Amino acid sequence: PRLQEFSEKFQTHRKISPRTAYLYLISFFFISIPSEDGIFLAPPILLGINGWTITLFSFLFGFVHFYKYSTINCLRIVFAAILEIVFILPRYGLLTCILGHILFDLFCFYAIIVNPAYKADNH
Repeated sequence: PRLQEFSEKFQTHRKISPRTAYLYLISFFFISIPSEDGIFLAPPILLGINGWTITLFSFLFGFVHFYKYSTINCLRIVFAAILEIVFILPRYGLLTCILGHILFDLFCFYAIIVNPAYKADNH
């Protein structure tokens, strides 16, 4: 039932089946997130982690989320990307950043879409 509500939130002009919603989620979590992290976190590794690459790629990472989030949330994403590039990326590598991003988004997905208490609290 909650997946059907999720599919209704993402429909454009037609209803999508729960199977299609599952395929969307799988592609989002296992294709979209790794490619997004690869685009914005691999260049600082290749170019060297310095002030310019940290600033440029963290702001670009925040900018690509601007279509979906408010300005303050995009600034939070920029701050998180700065911390990620400075502290996590050099020590633990790109794969750790990708897995952390997937786990974070899965947690948010559960908290907002799957959790039945969310609907009771917010509607």
